[in-house]
Amino acid sequence: MGAAHNQILSFVDDNAGYNQITLAEEDCHKTTFRFPGHVGAFEYVVMPFGLKNAGATYQRAMNVISHGYSLEVYIDDVVIKSHTKPDHMADLRKAFQ
Repeated sequence: MGAAHNQILSFVDDNAGYNQITLAEEDCHKTTFRFPGHVGAFEYVVMPFGLKNAGATYQRAMNVISHGYSLEVYIDDVVIKSHTKPDHMADLRKAFQ
């Protein structure tokens, strides 16, 4: 059921959410980069912003994680939705566990 049919909504931005997804070890070398003036190369071990499929990968992960919760996910934004204040407090607790 969409957010429009609920009385109480909370909006959450999943700050640095992409960085919570670990890259497969065999793929980390694909993210190698250098900083001018620094010695050596660096590579990500978590999914950075800007990769071609990062948005779709993150959305899929969030859809799996949030299945069965009273919320909707779009990219790194989450809407927690409820009909009553007591329900909303319970939904918030469940979402943040």
